[in-house]
Amino acid sequence: MLVAAVCVLGLAFSLGLWLGYLTLLLERPPLRLTLVGAIHGLAGAAGLGILFLALRGPPRGVKFGAGTFGNIAAALLVAALIGGLTMLTARLRGRPIAFGLVAIHGMFAIAGYTLLCTYLTMVP
Repeated sequence: MLVAAVCVLGLAFSLGLWLGYLTLLLERPPLRLTLVGAIHGLAGAAGLGILFLALRGPPRGVKFGAGTFGNIAAALLVAALIGGLTMLTARLRGRPIAFGLVAIHGMFAIAGYTLLCTYLTMVP
């Protein structure tokens, strides 16, 4: 189940990198990228839901001091989700999305995904 969460979140992560790159290049991304953004958001939310289910199992990496990495990763990814929902709200209201918000969203997502991948490699 944890591998499935990493795979689905990896899809969201890849799409997010591409969207972030386009946000850097274009002042106002075309509306057709809204579909890519929707897939990115749905994949992120689905991956987070799978992660919550996977974290109900036995903790991993306790022997190495990394037993809470899964919970910390989930908290960071929830913060990224909140940032993503804020961007969605701005987009639906027709307001420009602040680059600082994109950067903070990305930092939370990168930190959470990195911790999750580290947590995955730990033995139960």
